Amino acid sequence: MRMTSGARVARVPAARASDDFHGTPAARVARGHRSWACSGLLALALIAPAHAQLFGDNEARKAILDLRTKVADVEKQLNDKITDLAQLAARADRLEAAQRGQLELANQIDALKQEIAKLNGRIDALANDVSTVQKRNRDLYTDLDARLKSWNRPRRRSMANPAP
Repeated sequence: MRMTSGARVARVPAARASDDFHGTPAARVARGHRSWACSGLLALALIAPAHAQLFGDNEARKAILDLRTKVADVEKQLNDKITDLAQLAARADRLEAAQRGQLELANQIDALKQEIAKLNGRIDALANDVSTVQKRNRDLYTDLDARLKSWNRPRRRSMANPAP
């Protein structure tokens, strides 16, 4: 007998060729324990991947659900951005329409200013014409008045002094 770690361990003699097919009873028990141990390890080896596979599936399902949630969030954000973009596009269209309207009004104002300038020029020309006509009329009136005075003077004299 041999002592190992303070415990007694029975020494199993090695199987001899003269023993029966399975060897001595102790060897058969040792082989039985080894076969049970191997069977247990084999069972654990088969069960462990199945358990790991189930655990992996749960994690995969959770990851898929998380990804679906993230995709839904991204889709919502994308839809919000699309809505915002559509609102901005509508606002840009309104601003462009307002700018076109303002541009048209500015063009109309410029055209009206040009027309006013032409009319002011025409008014100045007509005022000058009126002034010229008035001066000419005054000159004609003065000339006519002088002629009438000169024509009336000799006649008055001749009417006052009749001719012999």
